[in-house]
Amino acid sequence: MTDLSLPGVAPPLVAEARRLLLEPAGLDDGHLSRVLASIHTHEVDFADLYFQYSRMESWSLEEGIVKSGSFSIDRGVGIRAVHRDKQAFAYSDDIGLAALDEAAHAARAIGRQGQTSHAAIARVGAARALYLPQDPVNSISEDAKVSLLERLERMARDRDGRVTQVMASLAGEYEAVLIARSDGFMAADVRPLVRVSLSVIVEENGRREQGSAGGGGRFDYGYFDDAVLERYAALAVDQGLLNLRAREAPAGTMTVVLGHGWPGILLHEAIGHGLEGDFNRKGTSAFSGRVGQRVAAKGITVVDDGTIAQRRGSLNVDDEGNPTQRTVLIEDGILNGYMQDRLNAALMDVAPTGNGRRESFASLPMPRMTNTIMLAGEHDPDDAVGRAVVHRETRVRALPELVQQPGGRRGHVHRHHVEARRHHLVHRRVGQREHAEQHVALRGAQVGLEGTARRHERVEPPVYPREQPEQRGEGPEHAARER
Repeated sequence: MTDLSLPGVAPPLVAEARRLLLEPAGLDDGHLSRVLASIHTHEVDFADLYFQYSRMESWSLEEGIVKSGSFSIDRGVGIRAVHRDKQAFAYSDDIGLAALDEAAHAARAIGRQGQTSHAAIARVGAARALYLPQDPVNSISEDAKVSLLERLERMARDRDGRVTQVMASLAGEYEAVLIARSDGFMAADVRPLVRVSLSVIVEENGRREQGSAGGGGRFDYGYFDDAVLERYAALAVDQGLLNLRAREAPAGTMTVVLGHGWPGILLHEAIGHGLEGDFNRKGTSAFSGRVGQRVAAKGITVVDDGTIAQRRGSLNVDDEGNPTQRTVLIEDGILNGYMQDRLNAALMDVAPTGNGRRESFASLPMPRMTNTIMLAGEHDPDDAVGRAVVHRETRVRALPELVQQPGGRRGHVHRHHVEARRHHLVHRRVGQREHAEQHVALRGAQVGLEGTARRHERVEPPVYPREQPEQRGEGPEHAARER
C-alpha cells in the first residue's frame, strides 16, 4: 500500500536518471508516453518501461598484491505488458526510440487488438529518501582503493602473529533506474552499494583455520575509515583464533543457540522465500492459504522492511516504481500476509508491498525480499543459554563456553542470546528453488555472536556488492536479504 504522506521522487534523482538513461538516446517523456500508448493499442491491463544504468567494480588483494580487478558498465531497457495473469516482455541494451518501438511491438502481442486505457506520463511517484545518490566508484582514486586494502591487510597481520594469509576485497556499484508506467507515473532511483570483505588464515601447531568479516551498505567508500577496518580485522582474526580452539561438533539432533547475522540464512531460506507472493498464489508454498492461521510459536514476529536507512536490502522505490515499506509477515506467530509485487497483488486482490524486484533490465519483476528480519523476543539471554541442552547429555554451560550451532558449527556467544527450540526443516523442491516448512518454530531474542569455529560446511560472504539477495542482516536480529 502506498504511503500517501511520502514526498515525490526527489528532482535530483529524476534528473540524474534522465542524464544517464534518456538524454544519450535523445528521449523525453513524450517519447515514453507514445511507446506506452502503442502497447495499449492491444488489450493489456498495464505496461511499464524499466531503464537501468549500472557501473560496477571490484578489487581483490592476496599476499599483499592486488591480484585481480574488474570494471563494467551496463545499460538497457525492459518493456513489459500485462494481461490478466500473463506477461509479455522484451528488452534491449540499445536505448533508442527505434529499439523501444520494436520491443513494444513484441510485448503488446500478448493481448488482442483493441484500444485500452492509458495515461500520458505526467506524475512523479512517491519515494523514500533512505540513502544519498553518491557514486562510490568515483568517490576515491584507484590508489586510495588499493591503499584501503593494504591497510586492512596490515591491521589483520598486526592483530596476531598466527595470521599467515590475508585475502581482502573491495566492491562498489553505482546504479540508476527509471520506471515509466502506463498509469502516467514515473519514478527514479540512484542506488549506491559498497562492500568490503576480509578473510584470514591462522595457523598454530600444524592446524590451520579461517576467519572472515566484512560489511557494507548504500553509501560510498568514505564509510570504511580506519575504525571500521580495525573492527573487521579484529572480527576476522578473532574468529580464526577461536576456530583453532574448537572441538569437532557431535552428531545428532540437538537444541541450538543462534546468533544474529549468518543464522539469518535459515530465516531467509526456510521462511522468507515461502512468504513471497508468487509462490503462494500458485499454491506451491507451505504458507499458501494460511493467512490468519498460526504458523509459528507465540512471540515470533517476522517483518520485511525495505525502509531501513542505508542498508543493503533497502530501496527508495522498488523496481516497479512503488515505494518500499515495512511489511509485517508473521505477527506473534500468526501469518499476516505475503510480500507482493504489482501483478501478484492484483491477482490476489491485495495491495502491493513494494517488493517488486528485478535481476536486471533483462528480467521480469518478481516479489522478492528486501531486509527480512525476525524481531527480538522477550526471553532472558542467560536463561536461554542455560536451557540449551544438546543430545547425548552435552550441555551448553554459562558464558563464555562454546555453544553448538546448526551445521556442525560452534560459536562464542557474548551478549544477548536466543533459544532456538528444537526444530526440523523439511525441504521440498519447487521448480529450481528449495523451500522449507518449519515444523517447530524458533523462539527469538536479541543475540550477539563472536566468531564461528570448525565447520563441516562453510559459506563465504559474497564478494560482489549486489549480494544475493542476499544480505545476512547485520544487527541484533535474525535478518536476511535478497536482491
